[in-house]
Amino acid sequence: MIRELEETKKFYSCRYDRTFKEVFLKEENEDLLVALLELTLNLKVYEIQRLNVETLQGNINTRKKYCDLLLKTSEGYIGIEINSEPKDYLHTRNLAFLCNVYSRYTLKGDSYSENTLIIQLNLTYGMNKKDKKICRIYTLNDGEKNFVRNFKIVEWNMDKVLNYWYAKDEVNIQKFKYLIMLDLNEEDLAKLSNDRKVMKFMNEVKKVNEDPEFFSYMTKEEDEKKCHNTELKEAINTGIDIGKNEGKKEAYENIAKEMLKSNMPMKDIIKISKLSEEEILKLKNNM
Repeated sequence: MIRELEETKKFYSCRYDRTFKEVFLKEENEDLLVALLELTLNLKVYEIQRLNVETLQGNINTRKKYCDLLLKTSEGYIGIEINSEPKDYLHTRNLAFLCNVYSRYTLKGDSYSENTLIIQLNLTYGMNKKDKKICRIYTLNDGEKNFVRNFKIVEWNMDKVLNYWYAKDEVNIQKFKYLIMLDLNEEDLAKLSNDRKVMKFMNEVKKVNEDPEFFSYMTKEEDEKKCHNTELKEAINTGIDIGKNEGKKEAYENIAKEMLKSNMPMKDIIKISKLSEEEILKLKNNM
């Protein structure tokens, strides 16, 4: 029975933000991180300093908002934030964090400095598959002139990268293998394991997945998400049923009331009910 459970246990690839950080942000895996950064940023990395890294550090439930690295590269010093988890709010959230990182570097000393290039690296799944570009680079400019020269966002469309694997495009598989490997299962990783770094990566990911504390954390986190989504759906359906014989405004208000009863986050209520925060708070006060 135990063996059957182990065989059906979910394998968490580095598509999951927590797995990614557990593998790539260990000092002993710096060679894997360098290989990935050199591929995605098209530069040579000479040195990595970890300034504010989101890792377990003895407590799997302790989480910081971002991963902060300082790289000494062929392009000079680069401050970088790595994001590997797909979310609807990804760009808005990540830009907010990146602005915090940018201010920490540019406000140092007695003058404003552009000596350190601040890059956010997004390895994003679930992007528009019709997008023709596999990688997009965003800067602050008007098409002719940069507003600042040391601010950049590099975003990889990971679904397009994985398409090379599924299409068995051997040339691009070899070119992008350090990106492709991030979301492969054990069986597929073994097919790429003739590369020394991929082999090491495969062993590290397996090691993380075999950690009972890690697996417990991931299953607990996924269960909480499922509970949240179920409660959200139930609240919406209840509100719709109540508002069937009412106008659109009343229906949205009923949806908001049901979501308030379920203690849903304000951002979710605003998104689903189409009401403003002020309108929702007014409903809450009158309940």
